[in-house]
Amino acid sequence: MMTLRSIADPDAGQDAPPVECGALAVALAHAVAAADSGVSVLVIDADATGSRLAQRVGDAAGVDAPPAQRGLSTLIAVGGGFDPGSVERHCWELPRRNADAARVLLAAAPSHPRGAAHAVEWLAERAEQIAALHGAMTVLVSLPGPLAAAHRELLAAAARQLVASPVAAAEPANRPQATLTAARARSASARPCELRCGGAVLARMGPVRTAVLLGRRARRRERVALDALTDAARQLAAERGLSTSGDPAPGSDLSEPEAAR
Repeated sequence: MMTLRSIADPDAGQDAPPVECGALAVALAHAVAAADSGVSVLVIDADATGSRLAQRVGDAAGVDAPPAQRGLSTLIAVGGGFDPGSVERHCWELPRRNADAARVLLAAAPSHPRGAAHAVEWLAERAEQIAALHGAMTVLVSLPGPLAAAHRELLAAAARQLVASPVAAAEPANRPQATLTAARARSASARPCELRCGGAVLARMGPVRTAVLLGRRARRRERVALDALTDAARQLAAERGLSTSGDPAPGSDLSEPEAAR
Protein backbone atom coordinates (compact mmCIF):
# COMPACT_ATOMS: atom_id res chain seq x y z
CA MET A 1 0.00 0.00 0.00
CA MET A 2 1.20 3.49 -0.88
CA THR A 3 -0.05 6.78 0.50
CA LEU A 4 0.12 10.08 -1.36
CA ARG A 5 0.10 13.60 0.10
CA SER A 6 0.45 17.00 -1.53
CA ILE A 7 1.84 19.63 0.82
CA ALA A 8 2.43 23.38 0.72
CA ASP A 9 5.57 25.26 1.74
CA PRO A 10 4.57 27.98 4.23
CA ASP A 11 8.20 29.15 4.44
CA ALA A 12 7.95 30.16 0.78
CA GLY A 13 4.68 31.99 1.31
CA GLN A 14 2.53 29.21 -0.15
CA ASP A 15 -0.76 28.43 1.57
CA ALA A 16 -1.93 25.71 -0.83
CA PRO A 17 -0.36 22.48 -2.13
CA PRO A 18 1.31 22.65 -5.54
CA VAL A 19 -1.03 20.03 -7.03
CA GLU A 20 -4.41 18.63 -6.03
CA CYS A 21 -3.81 15.34 -4.27
CA GLY A 22 -6.78 13.34 -5.55
CA ALA A 23 -6.11 14.33 -9.15
CA LEU A 24 -2.43 13.46 -8.85
CA ALA A 25 -3.36 10.08 -7.35
CA VAL A 26 -5.62 9.30 -10.31
CA ALA A 27 -2.94 10.26 -12.85
CA LEU A 28 -0.22 8.32 -11.02
CA ALA A 29 -2.51 5.27 -10.75
CA HIS A 30 -2.98 5.21 -14.53
CA ALA A 31 0.79 5.44 -15.00
CA VAL A 32 1.37 2.58 -12.53
CA ALA A 33 -1.31 0.51 -14.28
CA ALA A 34 0.65 0.88 -17.53
CA ALA A 35 3.98 0.05 -15.86
CA ASP A 36 2.60 -3.36 -14.92
CA SER A 37 -0.35 -4.43 -17.04
CA GLY A 38 -1.04 -7.51 -14.92
CA VAL A 39 -1.89 -5.83 -11.63
CA SER A 40 -4.96 -3.65 -11.08
CA VAL A 41 -4.50 -0.35 -9.27
CA LEU A 42 -6.95 0.82 -6.62
CA VAL A 43 -7.20 4.52 -5.75
CA ILE A 44 -8.72 5.12 -2.32
CA ASP A 45 -10.01 8.64 -1.78
CA ALA A 46 -9.31 9.37 1.89
CA ASP A 47 -10.43 13.00 1.76
CA ALA A 48 -12.16 13.86 5.02
CA THR A 49 -13.67 17.07 3.59
CA GLY A 50 -15.62 15.70 0.62
CA SER A 51 -13.64 16.69 -2.48
CA ARG A 52 -16.13 15.20 -4.98
CA LEU A 53 -13.28 13.31 -6.65
CA ALA A 54 -15.56 10.86 -8.46
CA GLN A 55 -17.63 13.69 -9.95
CA ARG A 56 -14.51 15.56 -11.02
CA VAL A 57 -13.09 12.47 -12.69
CA GLY A 58 -16.41 12.06 -14.47
CA ASP A 59 -16.44 15.66 -15.69
CA ALA A 60 -12.87 15.46 -16.98
CA ALA A 61 -13.07 12.01 -18.58
CA GLY A 62 -16.66 12.21 -19.77
CA VAL A 63 -17.99 9.34 -17.67
CA ASP A 64 -20.52 8.88 -14.87
CA ALA A 65 -19.22 7.41 -11.60
CA PRO A 66 -21.50 8.59 -8.77
CA PRO A 67 -20.06 7.73 -5.32
CA ALA A 68 -23.52 6.98 -3.95
CA GLN A 69 -23.76 3.97 -6.29
CA ARG A 70 -20.20 2.66 -5.88
CA GLY A 71 -17.41 3.67 -3.53
CA LEU A 72 -16.74 3.98 0.17
CA SER A 73 -20.40 4.83 0.79
CA THR A 74 -21.60 1.46 -0.43
CA LEU A 75 -18.70 -0.41 1.17
CA ILE A 76 -19.67 1.09 4.52
CA ALA A 77 -23.38 0.48 3.96
CA VAL A 78 -22.99 -3.28 3.45
CA GLY A 79 -20.93 -3.56 6.63
CA GLY A 80 -18.25 -5.82 5.18
CA GLY A 81 -14.49 -5.71 5.13
CA PHE A 82 -11.93 -4.56 2.58
CA ASP A 83 -10.95 -7.50 0.36
CA PRO A 84 -10.56 -8.05 -3.40
CA GLY A 85 -14.17 -9.22 -3.72
CA SER A 86 -15.59 -6.12 -2.03
CA VAL A 87 -13.35 -3.92 -4.15
CA GLU A 88 -14.70 -5.53 -7.32
CA ARG A 89 -18.30 -5.09 -6.19
CA HIS A 90 -18.10 -1.55 -4.86
CA CYS A 91 -15.49 0.37 -6.87
CA TRP A 92 -15.80 2.07 -10.24
CA GLU A 93 -13.44 1.05 -13.03
CA LEU A 94 -12.08 4.22 -14.63
CA PRO A 95 -11.63 4.57 -18.40
CA ARG A 96 -8.28 3.19 -19.48
CA ARG A 97 -5.83 5.69 -20.93
CA ASN A 98 -3.87 2.94 -22.63
CA ALA A 99 -5.42 -0.21 -24.05
CA ASP A 100 -2.59 -2.39 -22.71
CA ALA A 101 -2.69 -1.00 -19.16
CA ALA A 102 -4.15 -2.73 -16.14
CA ARG A 103 -7.43 -1.56 -14.64
CA VAL A 104 -7.67 1.48 -12.39
CA LEU A 105 -10.40 1.24 -9.76
CA LEU A 106 -11.69 4.12 -7.65
CA ALA A 107 -13.02 3.90 -4.11
CA ALA A 108 -14.36 7.44 -3.88
CA ALA A 109 -15.26 9.17 -0.63
CA PRO A 110 -18.77 10.52 -0.01
CA SER A 111 -19.34 14.05 -1.29
CA HIS A 112 -20.73 15.40 1.99
CA PRO A 113 -18.02 16.43 4.50
CA ARG A 114 -19.69 14.56 7.35
CA GLY A 115 -19.88 11.34 5.35
CA ALA A 116 -16.33 11.82 4.08
CA ALA A 117 -14.96 12.25 7.61
CA HIS A 118 -16.77 9.08 8.71
CA ALA A 119 -15.37 7.21 5.71
CA VAL A 120 -11.79 8.13 6.64
CA GLU A 121 -12.32 6.83 10.17
CA TRP A 122 -13.78 3.62 8.69
CA LEU A 123 -10.72 3.26 6.47
CA ALA A 124 -8.37 3.77 9.40
CA GLU A 125 -10.00 0.90 11.27
CA ARG A 126 -9.28 -1.32 8.26
CA ALA A 127 -5.79 -0.05 7.46
CA GLU A 128 -4.22 -3.49 7.90
CA GLN A 129 -6.87 -5.10 5.67
CA ILE A 130 -6.14 -2.52 2.98
CA ALA A 131 -2.40 -3.10 3.26
CA ALA A 132 -3.04 -6.86 2.92
CA LEU A 133 -4.43 -6.29 -0.58
CA HIS A 134 -0.79 -6.08 -1.73
CA GLY A 135 -0.26 -8.83 -4.28
CA ALA A 136 -3.86 -8.86 -5.44
CA MET A 137 -3.61 -5.22 -6.53
CA THR A 138 -1.59 -2.06 -6.07
CA VAL A 139 -3.24 0.32 -3.60
CA LEU A 140 -2.72 4.09 -3.67
CA VAL A 141 -4.39 6.08 -0.88
CA SER A 142 -4.88 9.81 -1.46
CA LEU A 143 -4.56 11.84 1.76
CA PRO A 144 -5.58 15.42 0.91
CA GLY A 145 -5.51 18.35 3.29
CA PRO A 146 -4.17 18.48 6.85
CA LEU A 147 -3.60 15.09 8.41
CA ALA A 148 -6.34 13.88 10.73
CA ALA A 149 -5.77 11.27 13.43
CA ALA A 150 -7.36 8.64 11.20
CA HIS A 151 -4.96 9.47 8.37
CA ARG A 152 -2.02 8.57 10.60
CA GLU A 153 -3.30 4.99 10.88
CA LEU A 154 -3.22 4.70 7.10
CA LEU A 155 0.28 6.20 6.95
CA ALA A 156 1.51 3.73 9.55
CA ALA A 157 0.24 0.78 7.50
CA ALA A 158 1.75 2.00 4.22
CA ALA A 159 4.85 0.39 2.72
CA ARG A 160 5.59 3.63 0.82
CA GLN A 161 4.69 7.23 1.62
CA LEU A 162 4.74 9.52 -1.43
CA VAL A 163 4.78 13.30 -1.05
CA ALA A 164 4.31 16.01 -3.68
CA SER A 165 5.92 19.26 -2.58
CA PRO A 166 6.79 22.56 -4.28
CA VAL A 167 10.01 22.79 -6.25
CA ALA A 168 12.45 25.23 -4.69
CA ALA A 169 12.71 28.25 -6.97
CA ALA A 170 16.19 29.26 -8.12
CA GLU A 171 17.21 32.91 -8.40
CA PRO A 172 16.35 33.87 -12.01
CA ALA A 173 19.05 35.14 -14.35
CA ASN A 174 16.44 36.88 -16.51
CA ARG A 175 13.97 38.49 -14.13
CA PRO A 176 11.33 39.68 -16.68
CA GLN A 177 11.21 36.22 -18.26
CA ALA A 178 11.07 34.62 -14.82
CA THR A 179 8.17 36.89 -13.87
CA LEU A 180 6.27 35.82 -16.99
CA THR A 181 6.99 32.14 -16.26
CA ALA A 182 5.78 32.54 -12.69
CA ALA A 183 2.57 34.20 -13.90
CA ARG A 184 1.92 31.30 -16.26
CA ALA A 185 2.54 28.83 -13.46
CA ARG A 186 0.06 30.63 -11.21
CA SER A 187 -2.56 30.55 -13.95
CA ALA A 188 -2.29 26.76 -14.17
CA SER A 189 -4.24 24.48 -11.87
CA ALA A 190 -0.99 23.11 -10.49
CA ARG A 191 2.46 24.53 -9.83
CA PRO A 192 5.86 22.92 -10.35
CA CYS A 193 6.47 20.18 -7.78
CA GLU A 194 8.56 17.18 -6.88
CA LEU A 195 7.19 13.74 -6.16
CA ARG A 196 9.26 12.05 -3.45
CA CYS A 197 9.35 8.68 -1.76
CA GLY A 198 11.37 9.05 1.42
CA GLY A 199 14.50 10.96 0.43
CA ALA A 200 14.38 9.93 -3.23
CA VAL A 201 12.96 12.20 -5.93
CA LEU A 202 10.76 10.13 -8.25
CA ALA A 203 9.68 12.94 -10.56
CA ARG A 204 9.87 16.69 -11.11
CA MET A 205 6.70 18.04 -12.69
CA GLY A 206 5.90 21.36 -14.28
CA PRO A 207 2.47 23.01 -14.18
CA VAL A 208 -0.39 20.87 -15.47
CA ARG A 209 -4.12 21.43 -15.24
CA THR A 210 -6.00 19.43 -12.65
CA ALA A 211 -8.48 18.37 -15.33
CA VAL A 212 -5.64 16.79 -17.32
CA LEU A 213 -4.54 14.75 -14.30
CA LEU A 214 -8.15 13.61 -13.97
CA GLY A 215 -8.45 12.51 -17.60
CA ARG A 216 -8.85 15.45 -19.99
CA ARG A 217 -6.64 15.58 -23.07
CA ALA A 218 -3.29 17.24 -22.39
CA ARG A 219 -1.75 20.16 -24.21
CA ARG A 220 1.69 19.56 -25.66
CA ARG A 221 3.58 21.32 -22.86
CA GLU A 222 1.58 19.42 -20.23
CA ARG A 223 2.72 16.06 -21.56
CA VAL A 224 6.15 16.68 -20.06
CA ALA A 225 4.61 16.53 -16.59
CA LEU A 226 2.75 13.34 -17.50
CA ASP A 227 5.96 11.81 -18.85
CA ALA A 228 7.52 12.50 -15.45
CA LEU A 229 4.71 10.54 -13.79
CA THR A 230 5.34 7.71 -16.24
CA ASP A 231 8.98 7.55 -15.14
CA ALA A 232 7.95 7.66 -11.47
CA ALA A 233 5.52 4.78 -12.02
CA ARG A 234 8.24 2.66 -13.61
CA GLN A 235 10.49 3.28 -10.63
CA LEU A 236 7.73 2.27 -8.23
CA ALA A 237 6.98 -0.84 -10.27
CA ALA A 238 10.66 -1.82 -10.35
CA GLU A 239 11.00 -1.37 -6.59
CA ARG A 240 7.93 -3.52 -6.05
CA GLY A 241 9.50 -6.23 -8.21
CA LEU A 242 6.96 -5.91 -10.99
CA SER A 243 7.89 -6.43 -14.61
CA THR A 244 8.10 -3.24 -16.65
CA SER A 245 8.31 -2.99 -20.39
CA GLY A 246 9.91 -0.41 -22.61
CA ASP A 247 6.53 0.56 -24.01
CA PRO A 248 5.33 4.11 -23.33
CA ALA A 249 3.03 4.44 -20.33
CA PRO A 250 -0.26 6.28 -20.65
CA GLY A 251 0.90 9.36 -18.81
CA SER A 252 2.56 10.59 -22.00
CA ASP A 253 -0.32 9.71 -24.32
CA LEU A 254 -3.78 10.52 -23.04
CA SER A 255 -5.90 8.67 -25.53
CA GLU A 256 -9.63 9.12 -25.72
CA PRO A 257 -11.24 7.30 -22.76
CA GLU A 258 -13.14 4.11 -23.28
CA ALA A 259 -16.62 3.73 -21.85
CA ALA A 260 -16.65 3.28 -18.10
CA ARG A 261 -17.78 0.03 -16.62
